[in-house]
Amino acid sequence: MYMYTRTPSITVRYSSPRGPSLPPPDPPAPAPLEEPSDEDSFDTPTTASSFEALVAAHCPTTQTEFIPSIKRGPFKGLRQSMLMGGCSVEATRKPTVSRETLVCTHGSDVAIDWYDVDLTVATDPTAGPDCPVLISFPSAGQLNTGEGLLIYLPTEMAERRNGRCRCGTAVFHGAGGLPLTSHELPGSCYCGSDCVGTILRAAHKRFPNSPIIVGCVSLGSAMFSNWAARNADECKSLGVSCAFYGCFGDSVRETRRTADTWPMGLGAIGRGVIYGWLDEINNCKESLRTIAALEEKHPTFSFAKLKKCKSLRQWDDATRMLYGYDSDEEMLAACDVRTVLHQHALPTLFINAKDDFLCPAGRMDGEVYDQMPNFARIVTNSGGHFGYVSSIPKKGDGGMDGAAHTPWLINIVEEFVELGVKLAAGEARV
Repeated sequence: MYMYTRTPSITVRYSSPRGPSLPPPDPPAPAPLEEPSDEDSFDTPTTASSFEALVAAHCPTTQTEFIPSIKRGPFKGLRQSMLMGGCSVEATRKPTVSRETLVCTHGSDVAIDWYDVDLTVATDPTAGPDCPVLISFPSAGQLNTGEGLLIYLPTEMAERRNGRCRCGTAVFHGAGGLPLTSHELPGSCYCGSDCVGTILRAAHKRFPNSPIIVGCVSLGSAMFSNWAARNADECKSLGVSCAFYGCFGDSVRETRRTADTWPMGLGAIGRGVIYGWLDEINNCKESLRTIAALEEKHPTFSFAKLKKCKSLRQWDDATRMLYGYDSDEEMLAACDVRTVLHQHALPTLFINAKDDFLCPAGRMDGEVYDQMPNFARIVTNSGGHFGYVSSIPKKGDGGMDGAAHTPWLINIVEEFVELGVKLAAGEARV
């Protein structure tokens, strides 16, 4: 139910409409789409030196079909995504979380929530390259690192590797219980922040002998990819081996536009994200004090205006002066990875669904993807916005255990982590 790309000439077939048509700045001309097929199909990589070939060889689950739990009906992708929100870990398996708070260049507090496992090797800073550091950069809606995908995926990886990995989740400025301590409010502007670099430097300092493998979802992939493309040399020096992007949006501009219009022009996604951000601010006294200080320093900034925003574009217009951007185009030039994607040198696996209502796979088309030998793409027909749930729990089966109900996704991540370790050790090469 997926298609795999071939190097050097990549052909991708789609059976669903493309995403919004507004182009990013100076985009490459898109390749023509082939006629859609009702049959699931894929191209088998034939170039041994390509990353596609490496992924196919080391991650056999990528060569299998994803079977969704919801196979028909309206808003199928949305319903799949909602199921993923119910996945978690049984209370008896849930690890404790230790927070490492960090301060970025501009005074923003960020953090790494490290998941504690009952195996000493995971906390041994001298453990070698076969004990990787897994760092997750979450989506805009995942504010609690103790719930959902952010808790069950690291737990499962630690158990499957017998503790030979360290798992941590990035906590963004002003989210997950962290207060706002600087001008770096959430939004598109934040995708140009150095918080990603701050988090990776801390992880590397804590475990200098271990490769770092990055996993990102939605907003997290927008933030990390933008930093990685603009800081390729530092990314390499910090020992980042490879990255996994789930529901990568290709462009901040395109993703913002979709969030502000879906469905049927209502902009439900953008409004929901804004509500979450405002809720985090309003529930933290320190954040409110920072907002008041920003209003005094920047006369054109108004929290009252911010609270009236009905779209992400309005939110960006109301906050970009805090970052020093005079226009939306200037902001996108600095914060949208689409303008620098050709500089993204890190071996990266993309997984996108055709029926993703926010980040459809159809956006990832064009020469920039075709020409990057370090990119591998998996496109599924179903799955929505990272809703790779294959079964719905029945009454009395113990609840929505993430690993039990997302085997396709879990197996791919496990196999990809093993590939990342081999890449770092030189046992596999792109």
